[in-house]
Amino acid sequence: MSKWFSKRRLMIVLTALLLVSGSVLLICWHWRIWGPTDYQSFQEVSRYPLGQDLWFGRILAGQDLESVIVQAPPHGVLHYGRFTLVLYYPGGPPIPGYLYLERMTIIAKDGRIVEAGAGGCGWGKVFISMSPAEEAEYKEAFDRHHANHP
Repeated sequence: MSKWFSKRRLMIVLTALLLVSGSVLLICWHWRIWGPTDYQSFQEVSRYPLGQDLWFGRILAGQDLESVIVQAPPHGVLHYGRFTLVLYYPGGPPIPGYLYLERMTIIAKDGRIVEAGAGGCGWGKVFISMSPAEEAEYKEAFDRHHANHP
């Protein structure tokens, strides 16, 4: 009788562990949080108007930038040739004269999103990455702009 009891107890414990670990896996998959770094990034990104849209993949590479701007007007917009850099700051538009160490950026080429990310002191998250060719073209446009507008 005691052998059956211990086998039964073992099966119950293993089943409970399987259910708990499966639940944790489903929660992690749903929230896209796989560790402490992801959790911190999620908390930080959630402070931005489009943070959760980027986190959950509702904003994608190739998407029209105007459709995103309509959702949340940016706090700043810069143009570098064919590229548009859209800036968001936590808590709203920046106060003139203050140095902001955190921001969310979306970069579009010809009106289509090619890069998006957010970061600050001790954290950063890239949601969409430019191709190396686009990155070189963006850098060239950025440098050309700043050479003409010091």
